[in-house]
Amino acid sequence: MRVEMLIRDEVLMNLVDLARTDPEFKRRARADLEGALHEYGYELTADELAAVKEFHRRTLEMSDAELNRTLAERASSATMRGG
Repeated sequence: MRVEMLIRDEVLMNLVDLARTDPEFKRRARADLEGALHEYGYELTADELAAVKEFHRRTLEMSDAELNRTLAERASSATMRGG
């Protein structure tokens, strides 16, 4: 049985861009991810939320500089593949 994930790349890339350009969103998301998503009006599918939570978990211990580099790499790779 094949399970398809419903993930809207544009929504996730909007979150990456927001975290890169809005220090307050990034601060809030690092402290309270789901609260920040709600406050900023994001309604994610279960699969999108799972992907965002996994990224959050993997980056939680990063410094701001490391996180900024990781976000920039994500944005760059999405641009290069046309997403």
